Amino acid sequence: MRKYRNMLAIMLLLFAVSVHADEPKLATASRFVTCVLVIETGDKPLAAWQVELRYDAATTAIVGLERGGATGYKTDTAPRYDARGLTAGRIKIADFSLADDLPAGSVRVAVLHLELRDGATTLPTVHTIIAATTDGAKFTATATLKEETR
Repeated sequence: MRKYRNMLAIMLLLFAVSVHADEPKLATASRFVTCVLVIETGDKPLAAWQVELRYDAATTAIVGLERGGATGYKTDTAPRYDARGLTAGRIKIADFSLADDLPAGSVRVAVLHLELRDGATTLPTVHTIIAATTDGAKFTATATLKEETR
């Protein structure tokens, strides 16, 4: 009888441990932020651009991407991007315009909406940038992604 009691106690202990191991981890709160992508062109008009952003997909997701409002670019569509990049840890964003009134200087090209999970504070980083003028000539430009405060 004592042997069965001990076996029952061991089985109950193993069952309790296995049930506890299957409990899901409690997720920490997410923080949603809006970021602005700005390209600095100097005095050259920005006719076409492409930027690659990289981020930690385990803690960051791009939940929205919209136009930045620069003059000369379409006002009703977002820049082009690969939808898989919204959650893949790397995304390329690009756009072009054939308008006559192209912007130069500090050009706000896109707005990104991010979900930062598990206490993350790091924004995506700009890794490559390609910029071109109206005649298709590439030029050196810089891009920054900054959190927008409202």
